[in-house]
Amino acid sequence: MRMLGKFGAEAWPIVMAGQGSRRVLLKVIVGCNHPLGHGRLNPSADQALYVHSRLTQVAAELIHPGHAERQSIAESDPARRHDEPAARLGRYGAEVWALTSRWERSRPELEVVLIESVHPDGHGVVRLTPEQTLYVRDRLEQISIAHLHENVWGGEDARRQ
Repeated sequence: MRMLGKFGAEAWPIVMAGQGSRRVLLKVIVGCNHPLGHGRLNPSADQALYVHSRLTQVAAELIHPGHAERQSIAESDPARRHDEPAARLGRYGAEVWALTSRWERSRPELEVVLIESVHPDGHGVVRLTPEQTLYVRDRLEQISIAHLHENVWGGEDARRQ
């Protein structure tokens, strides 16, 4: 596995050559060292977008509170919901859970973010600290801007318009 970033987590794009000079994002590899153990997952491009969206929501609500209204974040332990991964991962085949601790009369404190996905390359689980959560969210944003917006969706390439 490649080297992990300074926070002990990393996200790498896996691309394939497309038509002309276009590169198509096949999947993303997310790896992490966490005190609860090492994890790795291989979300597809669509799953990576969904995970990025959920990590952004977690960051706004629990890491940087006050910047967003409280919405519904799944804060329960996913292992208690179903035995089969596909049953608990919804229509995208991926999910993000924020596991928090809450003391009386205080707001929830983020302890760990759990990302789980099912991909043809296998099932994977990653546990992230709050710092790792922000880092992986930022890396997924960079990957989606570089690969999805310009190369797969048609993007903003003025030469092709």
